[in-house]
Amino acid sequence: MTQFPDIEARLIAQEHTTAMLHASVEKLSKDITASFQHLAKYQGATEHELDIRFRRIDARLDRLEAHMATKEDLVTLENKFEQRFTSLENKFDKFEQRFTSLENKTEQRFASLEQRFASLDNKFDSVLQLLTVLTRKIAE
Repeated sequence: MTQFPDIEARLIAQEHTTAMLHASVEKLSKDITASFQHLAKYQGATEHELDIRFRRIDARLDRLEAHMATKEDLVTLENKFEQRFTSLENKFDKFEQRFTSLENKTEQRFASLEQRFASLDNKFDSVLQLLTVLTRKIAE
């Protein structure tokens, strides 16, 4: 006949597993928070850079208007503006891709944690059923 560990040992093992899972969730939460803070700083710096660049563009436009720029000057300025704007759009797209990737990873991690907790819950239910059966047999 197979002998099972005593109830106290099983409960201690269950509590240990729960504590480890809780610690993992806490660490994941801190990692996610740090990632979001990093992304927020990056976005703030990018927006600041955009503001500076737009101020420079505005200043150049003011100078052009004051000096009655030629059509060639306007075409050159327009091309530079389009190039810079395209560059900024590309940077924004990369930022959006990073954010989406982080969001997907976060969702995957939470889904994994939910599966782990569901599995843990099933195991806990099995332990409770076993305890109920053992308690009935002891009472008999």
